[in-house]
Amino acid sequence: MASSIWENRVGKPFLLSFVFIILESKKTDIMLGFELNIKNQKISASVERGVVSVIATQLNKAGVNSIELDLAGLDTGSKDYDKHLKWYNTVLEEGDEFTVKVKNIETNSTVLETRKGDSRELSNQSKLKAYYELKQELEDLKLI
Repeated sequence: MASSIWENRVGKPFLLSFVFIILESKKTDIMLGFELNIKNQKISASVERGVVSVIATQLNKAGVNSIELDLAGLDTGSKDYDKHLKWYNTVLEEGDEFTVKVKNIETNSTVLETRKGDSRELSNQSKLKAYYELKQELEDLKLI
């Protein structure tokens, strides 16, 4: 897609919102991912196990009107915790163009930001707690 801003039938601009997601590839010799081309840069991103996303987000609230573009992911390859990755983030300006290619990624671009996610044990405990709270709420309402 050459541009992220379109005009609707009454001529007012709006954002065509989209998210691309890739889960792990079934073929071990192919590492599918994204190549983002923007502002004379090529950024490549893939993970062996997890999710990679290209997200364009429009914010029009409280006097702020901006569009951000992110290339980020979640590496779930570790048995102990997930790793949040960010390869690219920018605020788009009017006239900015970008393309996204789905392709075999041999080498990832440098990760700009890495954040350790919750441990798997903590995540499981949190989900179990939420389950019991919701179960109790449904029992109190006599729905189960």
